[in-house]
Formats: sequence, structure tokens, C-alpha cells
Amino acid sequence: MADLDKGTDSAPLVKSKYFDTASSNGKSPDVPVQPFCSRLESRLTKMEASDVLQNRARKIQEELSSMADFLVFDTETTGISSSDVIVQIAWAVYGPDGSNMKHCTVYWKTPPGIRISSNALSVHKITNEFITSNGQDPLPHIIEFFALVYVMRARGRRVVAHNASFDVRMLNQTCQKWGVKAAMDRDDFFCTMRAAMPHCGLVNKVGRPKAPRNSELFHYLSGVTCDEKLLHDAQADIALTASSYRLGRERRWWD
Repeated sequence: MADLDKGTDSAPLVKSKYFDTASSNGKSPDVPVQPFCSRLESRLTKMEASDVLQNRARKIQEELSSMADFLVFDTETTGISSSDVIVQIAWAVYGPDGSNMKHCTVYWKTPPGIRISSNALSVHKITNEFITSNGQDPLPHIIEFFALVYVMRARGRRVVAHNASFDVRMLNQTCQKWGVKAAMDRDDFFCTMRAAMPHCGLVNKVGRPKAPRNSELFHYLSGVTCDEKLLHDAQADIALTASSYRLGRERRWWD
């Protein structure tokens, strides 16, 4: 989880318990900061948000191990329309061997007037009452995640999601609803669902190519059948997506 604090230079930044204080060799990774920080600054206009984000990106650059290989994330939402927002986000940074190096799972409160739809509730089982009691302020977590994405991309590492276009859209909508003019670019993310379509050869009821569900892709790659009742929780879903991503990479699907 992340919380706002003051940096040593009096500029606000986001602190997190999910990152080590140094890279694996005890030195800061040699990664240029200015290019992606300037992009972030141009996208964030809420008061002090760009300064917070730039500071957090610099801190993550220093703290995140150089062994960080890829980032996976997933969201659960109030629905699927253009007015819906995120209520749960989970992300994890993985090493080359698939080890979970750092992770975060958090529930976000919803803006006034937005409630979880009955259809969404039937999928992820997150209730409005639960979010009212347990949802956190999204802004510090948005800053943390956006900064982490830009650091990973600046290092040439992939940010992975299953059905990435949906998750990116929901991130952008959530920012908009909370008054943060931040926007993620779909091209910055790697989608296992779309990338796997040519390899799986699945078809729908009328014989047209079909994108694999998260569980279908994992089953295709591993031969293991997942209990669907355990999925549609963002934390469980990123573990499945990470496994599929690694298995697909072993088959050179993503090269």
C-alpha cells in the first residue's frame, strides 16, 4: 500500500513498503529518469500530483531491483461501461525465474454516485458495503502504480495484463472520475489474451476465432484446470496471468 509523505527535499512523494531500499548490487540502476518523468508531468494536472509522481518514479528507479523482469496487474470494477471505475487493483513484480519480488493488492473507494452493478457483483463478489468500509483513497495508489509502470517501461520491461485494453480503459476512467488528468497508453502494455489468440486456435459457437479467458489460456499452456470460483479476484488473477506469461515465453510465443 502507499501513503503520501514528505521527501527530504520538501517535495511530496509516495512511500511504499513494497520496494527494497536499494537495487540488488547496492547501487541505483542506471536508468534515465527525465524522459518518462517529463511525459508524466505533461499528463498530470491535479495540484502537486505531477511533482509527487516524478519524485516517486525517481525513488522507484533507485529502489527497485535490477532483476525486476516484468510487471503484471489486474483490476476489478464497478461494471464495464464508460462511467465505471476500479474497486480493486493488484500488481506484482516478478523476477526472471518467476519469483514474486514485490506486490500490492488494494481496494479503492468509489466516487460519489457510483456503485457496483449487480452484474459486476455476480462476477467478483465485492459489495458496495465492503468498499464503503474498506475502500482506500485511490490517488496515492494511482501515483504508485503509474510511476512503477513508467520505470519498468523505461527499463524496456513488459507490463502484462490479460485483456489489457479493458484494464487500461478502467484506469483512465478512474483517473478521470477522481479529477486526475492522467492517461495510460494501451501500447505500453502487453496483453496475453490478444497475443495468445493465434496460438490457441479457439473458436466461438459460430466458428470464429475466440480470445482465451485467463483460465483457458493457463489450461492450454499448463494442462491444469482452474477453479473458476477462485478467480475474478485481482490478486488471484495476476498470479494466473504471470504463470501463463512465463509459460508462453518458454514456448517463444512472445519473442
